[in-house]
Amino acid sequence: MGLCLYPDRWGYAWSTDDGPVVLGDEPRLPCRVKGPAPLPERLPEVAWRGGIDLNPLDVADADAMAWLETLVWPEQDDRRARLEYDALVRRLVADGACHWVSNEAKQVLPSVTATGPPTPADHPTFVLGIDGRMVAQTHGHGRSLRWVG
Repeated sequence: MGLCLYPDRWGYAWSTDDGPVVLGDEPRLPCRVKGPAPLPERLPEVAWRGGIDLNPLDVADADAMAWLETLVWPEQDDRRARLEYDALVRRLVADGACHWVSNEAKQVLPSVTATGPPTPADHPTFVLGIDGRMVAQTHGHGRSLRWVG
């Protein structure tokens, strides 16, 4: 089981310019925060947990995506359309059906990366997006967050 299914069972320790912000018990996940990030005041309440895939494919890998598309039967155009991840989620957000929170390497969702300040080409920056707009640049494992949004 990964960290992502249990955000309510971890503590958090944010180091900000105004001092430390601590939430929950040990063990705490540390994160250096730059900028006015809206940090939570309480642990999240989880109504349901569900993992999707034990071996997820890399959406930036053209071969992996081509393989996934070959697994869709030729006449199932609706399923093939669902593979167009970015466009589908943007439509759902625009229709008010959901909110979209992403934290991906900067090249995975170029449409989200393009909405914020430039990220250094040689830096392994992740992009935190909310509803398709960059709000922060992050470390891939959550060790740092630079709020831009």
